[in-house]
Amino acid sequence: MKFYRFLLMLATSSVCAAQDHTPHHIRTCFQWIEMDHPQLTKLMSGEKKSGSVLHETALSYVKEGKAKIMDTEIMTCRSGQRSKLESLREEVYPTEYCPPSFNTPPSRPLMKPDIRGVIAFETRDSGVDIIVEPVLSQNNQIIDLSFDMNVVFPGRLFSWMEHKDQWGDASVRMPFYERQSMQTSLILANGKFEFVNAFSPKSPPPVPAVMKKILLFVRADVVPLSR
Repeated sequence: MKFYRFLLMLATSSVCAAQDHTPHHIRTCFQWIEMDHPQLTKLMSGEKKSGSVLHETALSYVKEGKAKIMDTEIMTCRSGQRSKLESLREEVYPTEYCPPSFNTPPSRPLMKPDIRGVIAFETRDSGVDIIVEPVLSQNNQIIDLSFDMNVVFPGRLFSWMEHKDQWGDASVRMPFYERQSMQTSLILANGKFEFVNAFSPKSPPPVPAVMKKILLFVRADVVPLSR
């Protein structure tokens, strides 16, 4: 009985010794790389490739001028902590137009308006908004990462009406925005990039084909607490 008890104590001490109880942070990196659609097809062709290999190949395309890094966002938090990152710009845009002549009595001559017929505005945030919740495994080498991501960026102005008056261009133009979002959970190896998704930004009309692809790569690093 004492012998078995000794073996149990020895096994327990070995497991405890294998675990690293040093406090850690988890640093999460999101990276967006844009390339042509045929280039993505070439990247994904052939044998199955790990996320880190795909990321290295995509970076080689960047060096060759066949792709470009659009953005990189990094945030650090504790294991099990829900954290939020915002990199936004508040944009004001018109929502309602009214021709100046509608508000001018017929007996009065037209006066140049200070605001060219715009009677209402709204605001919208454009940029990156990410919520992450990483959970570190006992061996400190595997990270269970959940995240909710939104990317909004403005497109060109769309002309609803082309018009010129005696004071110049009085066309009615409205902006449009493009939104890319994703909510998922991943199992990541410490320090290794994973290929998560390929977004399809829309080409300006009337071109129906998707010419560009935006690839999302995610990496999580286990960072020991500095002392």
